[in-house]
Amino acid sequence: MDNAAIVKYLGIFIVLVMAVSMLAAAFLYGPQQETVPQNVELTPETTEFTYQASFDTTVISELSFLNFKALTTEIDKTKIDSALSSIQGVSRVMSKFYKSQSEKWIYDANIYLTRSTNSNEIKDQISDINYFSKELGEQEFTKKVTVSSPGKVELKNSQLNITRDYNFDGIILTALVYFETRPLDKISVNGTIILKGKDITFVELIESNNSSSAPQTYSVDKTLEIKSLEEMVMFNGKKDLNTFIDSEEVKKQIQLIDSTSQVFAFNSSKQINVVSSVPFSEGLLIELQLIDGISSVEKTDLGLVIDLNLSKIDSIAPKVKQVVSKEDFSAKMIYPTMDLFGRTVSSKSAQISSYLLSKGFSSSFKQQASFDLNSVFVPELSKDLSFNNSFMGGVKLGRKVGEKVNLSLELSISRDKIVQVTGEEK
Repeated sequence: MDNAAIVKYLGIFIVLVMAVSMLAAAFLYGPQQETVPQNVELTPETTEFTYQASFDTTVISELSFLNFKALTTEIDKTKIDSALSSIQGVSRVMSKFYKSQSEKWIYDANIYLTRSTNSNEIKDQISDINYFSKELGEQEFTKKVTVSSPGKVELKNSQLNITRDYNFDGIILTALVYFETRPLDKISVNGTIILKGKDITFVELIESNNSSSAPQTYSVDKTLEIKSLEEMVMFNGKKDLNTFIDSEEVKKQIQLIDSTSQVFAFNSSKQINVVSSVPFSEGLLIELQLIDGISSVEKTDLGLVIDLNLSKIDSIAPKVKQVVSKEDFSAKMIYPTMDLFGRTVSSKSAQISSYLLSKGFSSSFKQQASFDLNSVFVPELSKDLSFNNSFMGGVKLGRKVGEKVNLSLELSISRDKIVQVTGEEK
C-alpha cells in the first residue's frame, strides 16, 4: 500500500474516532429529560396543595402599595394610567378594566408608591381625578401591610377533605386590608395558601374584621334645642295576649286611619309560661293537656311551659289559671305578647294611639326632630369628643321648634371619633 493510501485510511479512522467520542460525550454530559416512572405516585413533597386559612393577627407596618377600584366612564385605560402615574409619589401602576354586574366599567389598579410617601395624600389626589365616579361607595382603596405570625394554624382543603397544621413562626406575612386599618390594629384575616411540601409557594390574605376600629356604643344624656320638626312619627306598642287579637286586623285598622302608614306586628311566642316553685303533680299536667287548644305541657326548673293554639287563648287562659291554682294559687302567668312598630304622620298619631289603647296596647309615639351637636363629654372615656354636625332624634308629641329637651343619646364611636348619633327624649 502506497503512502497516499495510508494517509487516506488514517484520516477516515481519525474522523470515525472523533464522531464516536462526540456521541459518547453527548450521551454522558448532554441535557437529560427528567422522567417519572408511571408507577411512581406524586407525594405531598412534590405536589402543590391549596388550603384555606383564617386567623387573628396584629398589623405591624404598612407597605408602599395601594389597590384602587372605581367606576369610570373613561374607556381609554392609558389616559387613566397616565393620570395616576403623574402623581408625585407613585412609582408604578398596573391596571385592568372589567365590567360590573350592572354593566358599568370598573378600573382596578395596583399602585406602587415610592418610599416615605404619604398614602393619605395619594388617596386624596387619586379620588379627585375626574375620570372616576364621586358617588359614595363607588371608589374603594385597600392597602398591603405586614402582619404578625399567628403561630400554628389549621389549614383546610374542603375539596379534598384534608386538613393540616402549619407553623408560621419566622415567616413574614402580608395582608390586603381596608385603607383605614393602622399598625398595631388587631384584625382577623382569611385567604388562600398554597404549599409544596413545607414550602409556601403562594399566599393571599384579606382582612375580614378589625376589632380595633369596630365602633363601640356609649350612652349619654344631654339637653339640646329642637332645630326642626319632621312630619314623620315613629311608634311602637305591646300587648299581653291573654285575649286573642289578630295582627293582620291591627295593621288593617291602623292603615284605615293612615293609608301611608307602615306597620309591622308579630307575636313573641305561642306559649304560656307558668312561674312557680311548686313541683306540680303529673295529674295536674294531664289535666292541662286535656284542655282544648293545648298541644303540650312541659315541666321546667321555673315551672311549666304550655304550647297552645293562640286563636283559642281566650278560653285557654282562664282554664289554665283555674287548674294551676289547685296546687299553687300564687303562680305567675306569663302570656305571649304581640309587639308592633311602625311609622305614621303627626296629624294621625292621636287617632292611632286611641285605637291601640282601646285594644289593650301600651304604646309610645315619638316625632322626628333635628338637633345640632358640636361636642359631647363621654364619661366612660373621660373625654370631650367633637361632632360638629346635626342628627335626627325622637321627641314627645306636641313639642315645638326652639324647645330644649333632655335626650338620651346613643353614640357610635370609633378611634375617639363619633361616627353616628341617635337620640330620644327621656
